[in-house]
Amino acid sequence: RHGYARILKYLPSYLWGSRDILVETKVGKLVLPSFEPSAANLLFWGEIPGDKHETRIVSDLVAMFQNHVIDVGAHLGYYTFLMNAALFAKPGVMIHSFEPDPRLFRYLSYNSRQFSSIFCYQEAVGSRNELVDLWLGSSADLNSVVRHVSEQGISVNQTTLDALVERENIPCVDFVKVDTEGGELEVLRGARGMRGTCSPIWMVEMRSEERRVGKECR
Repeated sequence: RHGYARILKYLPSYLWGSRDILVETKVGKLVLPSFEPSAANLLFWGEIPGDKHETRIVSDLVAMFQNHVIDVGAHLGYYTFLMNAALFAKPGVMIHSFEPDPRLFRYLSYNSRQFSSIFCYQEAVGSRNELVDLWLGSSADLNSVVRHVSEQGISVNQTTLDALVERENIPCVDFVKVDTEGGELEVLRGARGMRGTCSPIWMVEMRSEERRVGKECR
């Protein structure tokens, strides 16, 4: 799954010249962390080879977007910047990106600073508004608030998508991408109101045992 991520574990940051590296990627120029294994694909290839199918789907759907889109579990912002690049010729579409890990949020927010269309939130997303433990994996793309992936955890604020829609006065959401390492059902449960009024398109990562999602979220 992590392929080239192993290399970053044994390649000291000073060999790159810095812990922070400006890289030309398929979604634009991004400053990325040389010490984070989950950044390996973007550092080496400028894209995420394992997500080519999903990348193509999102790129094709962008033409339909007219209002707001949401990236839950934005990580370093690959899908956020993919959508932003494709929406460049369509001003007025806003992107809301959530990443609870402060280490990753630093890069997401820094790379987003030049775009008025991107709003970044250092929050987890689930079914309730509360403080939760974010368990930190050996690679940041394994972080989870529901899976105890390590003994190291930090306390983060969690919100719901219904709360986001209310506090930001969002009239309509066109698309939601969710990748929260096991917390996807909780994100959907916290969006019952939004699902009822907006009916957005969803792209949700699920394991095979989670494909009962429709029944579980009613």
